[in-house]
Amino acid sequence: MKKFLSRWYFVLVLLIFFTTQATRAQQTNSLMEVPAIQSSWDDLLTGVKTQDEWHQRRAILKKRYLDLLRDQFKPEKPEEVSKTHLVNEKK
Repeated sequence: MKKFLSRWYFVLVLLIFFTTQATRAQQTNSLMEVPAIQSSWDDLLTGVKTQDEWHQRRAILKKRYLDLLRDQFKPEKPEEVSKTHLVNEKK
């Protein structure tokens, strides 16, 4: 009889343990919900159906991207100076 009661208590303790763990898991899942991030780049393909529309849209997106990088403030490209190195040939 003692063995039966001790097993019964053991099963009861396990049942209580697992039910509390399940409720804790539900609580942490509700805490971990991440809202959707809205971006100004969510409209990349909005209204684009054909290749011509994509080329027009691509030009707009490129301008937006360069504005984001502040491309208009980049320094001027220096002139390319090429040097010719002479090699002495031994005879």
